[in-house]
Amino acid sequence: MIFGRRVHEPVVVATCATEEQAERIWAVLIDADIPSVIQHDPAMLGGPQLFQVLVENGRSAEAIAALSKGDAAESSED
Repeated sequence: MIFGRRVHEPVVVATCATEEQAERIWAVLIDADIPSVIQHDPAMLGGPQLFQVLVENGRSAEAIAALSKGDAAESSED
């Protein structure tokens, strides 16, 4: 028996304060052919509005690499 997450359960790769930030991250992932979704942070209902970007558990390392590559490109433009 295997314990822990199932391979295809979604995992959070980013938590954002604004919907615009979440949409930018989502766009980077979609451009890298990594299916992703944005949801309201369920732990924060009644509190500050936060947004989570989720991917399949098996794609989380790939998603983080794509986001890191995007961060490096943004910092080189500055």
